[in-house]
Amino acid sequence: MTDYTKPTPEFAACANDILVAVRLLQRECHHIAKDKGWWPEEVAEDRLATEFVNYARAFPLSNDAALHGVARDLVKRARETAPQNDGEKIALMHSELSEALEGLRAGNPVSDKLNATNGHKDYSAAEEELADVVIRIFDLAERRGWRISDAIAAKTIYNRGRAHKHGGKRF
Repeated sequence: MTDYTKPTPEFAACANDILVAVRLLQRECHHIAKDKGWWPEEVAEDRLATEFVNYARAFPLSNDAALHGVARDLVKRARETAPQNDGEKIALMHSELSEALEGLRAGNPVSDKLNATNGHKDYSAAEEELADVVIRIFDLAERRGWRISDAIAAKTIYNRGRAHKHGGKRF
């Protein structure tokens, strides 16, 4: 059995660079998620009002029905921007894990999304869905200001000193 009570020299040599890279990846995951609408509460009322005013100025001869339709759409979007709780975000992480499990149950086929859009090949369904789990974790962590990269490093050090199967756990 290999002794993992100390970090490998390779890891020790680049540990700080890894932490910095994970912090940047966490930030990037959140920026993308916000841009794609996963944090709708961040759409400010001022932004919706500005959109309405800009529309009204662009079409000054619009009839009341058209402006009413725009206002209705903006109100609908505002209602959709109700804050989501962390439990919902964690449930989405669970759903990605379930998709990874379903991919494995189906024989872990090649991912059609990743391989078709990025020109890569041979990413499996499990790889794709587990990547989604990490992305969702990083997104939530960045939004909440949680230091996941540092926690992973600390937990890794802690785990080095744990007993086999963490003291005899069955699974």
